[in-house]
Amino acid sequence: GEMFPLVNRHKPNPLRLFQIWINLPKRSKMVTPGFKMHWAENMPRIRREGVEVVVYAGQIEGQQAQAPPPDSYAADPAADVAILTIDVAPGARFVIP
Repeated sequence: GEMFPLVNRHKPNPLRLFQIWINLPKRSKMVTPGFKMHWAENMPRIRREGVEVVVYAGQIEGQQAQAPPPDSYAADPAADVAILTIDVAPGARFVIP
């Protein structure tokens, strides 16, 4: 199992967790595993009326994600990887280029 730090001792500690496992190319099969903690307050975001986009990997509209693990697909600009969460309120609109 994995343990995560308790940020607030006396109030809720919401957690959104996801792991992505991708079959890496042959040259990267035996590299040291990479891990990146994404703290909410450090995440690049796009906010406008009815829309919030959080950038976990890649970039969109000038918002660049934190540096990825060095041997991941996201570290290769040619891979054009983007991992985003997009919250859109009813009636709002966001176009993914």
